[in-house]
Amino acid sequence: MTWIPLAVVAVVFVLATVAVTVSRSRNQRCPTCGVGYEVVSAAGQGVNGSYDVLACPHCSNTATVVRGARSFLPYCPSCGNRTLETPTVRLPGETVRVEVREHCPLCHFERTFTVGDLQEPVKLGKVLAFPRKRAPKPDDANRESGS
Repeated sequence: MTWIPLAVVAVVFVLATVAVTVSRSRNQRCPTCGVGYEVVSAAGQGVNGSYDVLACPHCSNTATVVRGARSFLPYCPSCGNRTLETPTVRLPGETVRVEVREHCPLCHFERTFTVGDLQEPVKLGKVLAFPRKRAPKPDDANRESGS
């Protein structure tokens, strides 16, 4: 009889996992066409630091997504709160370009930029090299001597 509550918990967990997966895949589909969005600019590449910019390949719909969900607001680069509004507009033309207007109602931060097919590729973050010859800290010297 003790396995019945355990089985109920397992079924609820599986159903919740399926519901979250289905809702996230729906968030990344165009509501008009039903086609999957294309990533125009991934988070951390370019100006948009904490959210992805998506666009439909067939119509003018665009969206911003934070960690796979459209309902959460990204962090404001000025005040650091999760209050940044990011309305987007697809620009006309053959290439996929999206204009993003960032606005924070808390600190009144505003910025407008364009992402999409640019001439030069977006560079990923730089890797910092560690210094090769590092002087030991005074605590490290005491540990090595055995005191």
